[in-house]
Amino acid sequence: MNEFVSVGYAAIDTIDGEDHFGGAAAGIALNAARLGLKSELISAFGTDHVSILYLQYLEKLGVSTQWSLQSPSFQLPQNHISHDDRTQGWVDFNLTTYLEETSIPTKTLANAHTIHLASAHFSWVEKILQTTHENVSFSPGPKVALDQRYAPLDILSTVPYVFVNEAEWQALQKYYQFTQPSDLIELGAQAIISTQGSQGVHIAYRDGQAIRTQRYQPDVIPNAETTGAGDALALGFLLARMHGVSISAALQFGMQAASEAVRSPGVILPPAAIQNLKKEIQTFL
Repeated sequence: MNEFVSVGYAAIDTIDGEDHFGGAAAGIALNAARLGLKSELISAFGTDHVSILYLQYLEKLGVSTQWSLQSPSFQLPQNHISHDDRTQGWVDFNLTTYLEETSIPTKTLANAHTIHLASAHFSWVEKILQTTHENVSFSPGPKVALDQRYAPLDILSTVPYVFVNEAEWQALQKYYQFTQPSDLIELGAQAIISTQGSQGVHIAYRDGQAIRTQRYQPDVIPNAETTGAGDALALGFLLARMHGVSISAALQFGMQAASEAVRSPGVILPPAAIQNLKKEIQTFL
């Protein structure tokens, strides 16, 4: 059984002119494997040299890619990230056009302990949730700001855990007239974790019949590189929940993972961060 399945993009993150293996789903799958989980990535790769190198890297670090798609029609997207010019962005080389026409092996998800939909294409999200809603967490990703299909209300209200950043939360407010994260809990989700930039992290969650809300202000880290910080928070939260940690304590561990992520560029945590988190999770058990 795969303990953890991450679904979404693998990509090349070009951060201030330097290329890194990236993509939310691939980064989460890699870090999950390095933290000791049996990890599976469902994504799409080409047959070009860069795609093959990335697949080899994933397998080397213990991530199964047996159910990822590989086609000469695909090319890894490129995400241009610059501290000086945030208008640079995502180039998907028409990958999304192909994804709508592909099938994914949803039967493999039946025995997964935790499934995380990390900025996955909306057509894949729909197909997966036709199979299961249990043990599923969901992050709509940046495209939700332009396309409501990336966060349909029936998905937001049925998956247990929803992760959004400030821009994604603003999109949900626009589409569904939410005023606060607890609105989503009232529809059926167990918890929504919203990173709000300088305002910290806001969580709303169900505790029996009550809805709890908390806000946390993380420590300020100089020269923080935020690429992948939200994904690290989500992984830390989910890892703690898989160990039976309470929702509020799981968020604390997720914030610790995010604080490790912002100390280096890219979505892949450095070895020292992995070792720190392996030690830190023991304090929550």
